Amino acid sequence: MTNPLFFTIPLIAIPILYWVYTYPKNKYKQTNPVLYVHDNLTGDDKSAMTVAGKDGPTTSIMHFGTLLVHDDPVIVGPNPGSQEVGRAQGMYINGQLDGKALYMTFSVRFTNGEYKGSTLEIQGSDPFVLKEREFSVV
Repeated sequence: MTNPLFFTIPLIAIPILYWVYTYPKNKYKQTNPVLYVHDNLTGDDKSAMTVAGKDGPTTSIMHFGTLLVHDDPVIVGPNPGSQEVGRAQGMYINGQLDGKALYMTFSVRFTNGEYKGSTLEIQGSDPFVLKEREFSVV
């Protein structure tokens, strides 16, 4: 007599395989937000400051080894008066010997708009001598 599993396994496997290959796949939405962050190092609306460096907290971020912390507004346009959609909170470290690039790590917390409640983690090199730059999202 034939083993009953001989017929049972295909009866179970075929519907499962059919379901796996025909089930609708998740379609992820691609987003390409353009955001602006402005450091304000002076004035009443100061959002960034040097906390350590060669000459202490008075050291310019342009010097190798200087650490700056920030809590900057994230806005939708290049004009500082544009709508604020979140905050960029983290730090910059001048990690290039000639002082022309920063290592940065910060979180973007969205507090308004389409992405309210979401966060992004930004990290990597910031060659600030370039007019336009792109950063890593990790």
